[in-house]
Amino acid sequence: MREWAPACAGATNRFHVVTPSSLRKLRDTEGLNRALAALGSQPAEIATPDDHQTDALVAAAGLRAIAGDGRYWQPAGMTAAVARTEGWTLGVL
Repeated sequence: MREWAPACAGATNRFHVVTPSSLRKLRDTEGLNRALAALGSQPAEIATPDDHQTDALVAAAGLRAIAGDGRYWQPAGMTAAVARTEGWTLGVL
């Protein structure tokens, strides 16, 4: 099993990247680049990334990884009424 593994969780279609060391902030280039590679993205060239930079890059890579998968954009049970009242939350864990 890879250290980073994308997964879709149940009917909510939440996208997660799971690490074996539980959920943690990424604050180093090595960890960031492992996450990006698992999501099919090129490595970042940032010497000392902060957690805001890593959050943005992993979120963008996660969106890119799921962009072509309709399960995330048209989930089962999504009606016009639900779409008007529910928001979108993006989290790549």
